[in-house]
Amino acid sequence: MGRRGRRHADGSILGLPDLTREHSHLDEEGETSLAALPAGAAARVLHLYGGRELIARLAALGFTPGTEVRVEQNFGRGPLIVGLRGTRLALGRREAGRVHVLPLE
Repeated sequence: MGRRGRRHADGSILGLPDLTREHSHLDEEGETSLAALPAGAAARVLHLYGGRELIARLAALGFTPGTEVRVEQNFGRGPLIVGLRGTRLALGRREAGRVHVLPLE
């Protein structure tokens, strides 16, 4: 079996804790998607939604629970530019919509 379907002993993918949440969970007050934040807003990553491959990709880019992220550019359409862990990343709107955050400001 290749790396793609492999799970670790703790049941996680890539050795990270389970980053997904079922859609039936209770949202924290103020929780929103990264795509909904305006430019200049800072937030803390709460959890990720999506399939195994998308979550693995987002986690590999540094979007893990507790990580602080700042939206540098969001024109309301097209990709977002975000800063996290000392780097700038461009995320598609659909990907950014799968990252749920708690705004800090």
